[in-house]
This record gives sequence, C-alpha cells and structure tokens, in this order.
Amino acid sequence: MAVLIHDIDLNYLDTPGAASAFLLMGDAPLLVECGPAACFDTLCAGIRAHGVDPTRISDVVVTHIHLDHAGAAGHFARHGARIHVHPLGVKHLVDPAKLVESSRRVHGERYDRWYGDLLPVPQAQIREWQDGETGTLAGAPFRAHFTPGHARHHIAWELPTELFAGDVGAMVIPGTQCISVPTPPPEFDTPAWGQSLTRLRALPPRRVWCTHGGAQPDGADYLRRAAFRVEEECRALASALAAGDGAAADSHYKSHLDRIEHIDRVSPDQRAHFLGHAFRQMNLQGAERALGKGLLAHTAQTAALTAAPTPPSPTR
Repeated sequence: MAVLIHDIDLNYLDTPGAASAFLLMGDAPLLVECGPAACFDTLCAGIRAHGVDPTRISDVVVTHIHLDHAGAAGHFARHGARIHVHPLGVKHLVDPAKLVESSRRVHGERYDRWYGDLLPVPQAQIREWQDGETGTLAGAPFRAHFTPGHARHHIAWELPTELFAGDVGAMVIPGTQCISVPTPPPEFDTPAWGQSLTRLRALPPRRVWCTHGGAQPDGADYLRRAAFRVEEECRALASALAAGDGAAADSHYKSHLDRIEHIDRVSPDQRAHFLGHAFRQMNLQGAERALGKGLLAHTAQTAALTAAPTPPSPTR
C-alpha cells in the first residue's frame, strides 16, 4: 500500500530544519526517528497537526540510539509504542544510564537544553532487527540495512521508494546543499562508513530522507555527494590531528570547514550551530578515538567512493 510521509520539524537547536521525525501514515501511524526528549512537545504538536493523537503511534523506528534520533523513544513507549532498533542498541534503551552519561560528556552544558534524558524502554516493547531482515509495519514493507561508520548500532531503513539514512547519509544544513559530516566518539569508523555507503549506493534509486536535512529527491546523486564529503572529512580530520593538539587542531579543521562545497550558502548562525566550536570539538574527539583504534585511515574502500577527482556539483 502507498504510505504518506510527513516531515515534522523538531526545531532542534532552536533552528528550523535542523532535525526531523517522519510520520508515516499507513494502516496505523508510525514514526521513523523521534528526536531528543527535549523536543518531545514540539514533535507531539507536529503529529497533532496532521490529525493524529501522539498516543496512537504504534511503532517508532530509529536509525540509531543517539539522543537526537531516539531520545524520545521512552516517551512513546509509555503509551504502548514498540521501539525498533539495532540489537546493539537494545541494552541502552532498557537502561540508558551509560548512554546518558556519554552524551553529557560529549555535549557538556548543551546537554540539558538540547537533548534531555532518555526514559527507559521496557524490554518487551523493543523489537530488534537483524541485517537484511524484512518486515511489515503499519502496512509498509521495511528492510533493515546495518550501516556502521557513524555508530556501530546504525540501521538505514529501506522502503520500496524511500530510504531513511539517519546519519550514515550525513547532514544537510537547512536551506542549502552543504553537507556536514558528524563523527562523534566513541564509534566513528572510516572504513565501515565507506562500506555502508557503498552498500546503500548499490540499492535501486530511492528518495533519501536525512534526519538532519529532510528529503533528498535524487537519492543516487545525494549519496554520491555524501560519500565524497565523508571521505573528504576523514582526510581533513586526520590532517588536523597531525597539525597539533587543542587549538592548533581546531584551527586547522576550521580552515577546512570554511572551504567545503556550498559553504557560501551557509549563514553565520548556521555555521555556529552546524560547523561551530562544539561541532568541531565533537568531531575531533571522535577522530582522535578512531585514530587510536586504526580506524581513521584513508583506504581503498573509501577511495573507491570518490572515483572522480573533484566533488560532483549539483545545479545550484
């Protein structure tokens, strides 16, 4: 059956278009992504605007358990919703203490304002999926693709004409074509990310839904551009870490971000939110952790994603 998709803006970071949850209207209403707990009231208002009672949400499908994607899962579970997740994410939904502690460490003083605590989800309301598994939710056929790189517990969700890419597809800064690549600790992994994008690019063409950036109608072209940016970002982060510690690494990395494709369309406020100091520090922390594990290397796999010597440039 045809499924209608509504993009609900969460006003994450008090910024329109910064993050979305997707309301799917099939046999029953379900969500793909549910955003942070701090945005729960905004999400519920958006659901009601489409004539749906938020307590009627039957299922919440998340790409991964980072709090800007799954932080409100426990709120929906209180009303009986099932939460669909990677097996590695289950224990963190049941007992989110370590996830909350890690998120507080990464985001610091921004945590309470922008994220908030994930409520525990009863084990009986969690549905874990296996790689390649298919199933029907609210009348819609879903397929799970394990896509590590940004996080080990990441799933991209495929429907017949749609692909919900989470963060493995990177982020699009609102109102621009500028692609930002988040590389947070502790599970950023360059080779795995390259392999995940190769897998998604091998699928038949789909409209790609980015949790940060919304619908990308030409999915094949978007994934090609995202693959270039991920590879470019990995090289830049490795170079920044080689430039020195602390301020030296940050300055080197900032210089790179000031030159990325379509940066001229990004406003100063957007740069502060999506490419500013907090973002750079998160990415550098993730890269330093990956480097220590040997997972920040330029590889043949990631190089194969960017066969062209220059990034593909869509029509502006």
